Amino acid sequence: MAIGHKNTIRRPTPEELLLIEFLAIKAKYPLAHEWQQGVWAEPTTDDKIGPIAIAMNNGEPVKCKPSHVISDCMFYDADNKGVAAYLLVDDDGCLCELDLWKGGEPETFSLPRSTDKFEDIPMGKSFKRWRTCTYLCS
Repeated sequence: MAIGHKNTIRRPTPEELLLIEFLAIKAKYPLAHEWQQGVWAEPTTDDKIGPIAIAMNNGEPVKCKPSHVISDCMFYDADNKGVAAYLLVDDDGCLCELDLWKGGEPETFSLPRSTDKFEDIPMGKSFKRWRTCTYLCS
């Protein structure tokens, strides 16, 4: 595989795949049959659990692509703090990032293992995407 030279590129965890699928379904974004087989991920921060650049069809993830949110949800972490999750697509409409944001920037401890933990982000909640790719990459 051409992306083998980068040691940070990996297959998404089962929990990341579950979250991507949940958000894609919520956005009515079409996923190919057995889409999980060709997806790769690369962390965009140094956090153990955090935002990942994603690529489909065995492509190479690209950090900091121009993108926009197509779906979001929230869940509560082990410390009972809310975590917002955003699924982003690039200008061509391809999935390119799963972004996670936790208020106050504490570490995210774990991702849920079932979709019943995911909730809509209530209107008025302060789960806003303060960080932008330009900020992260500068």
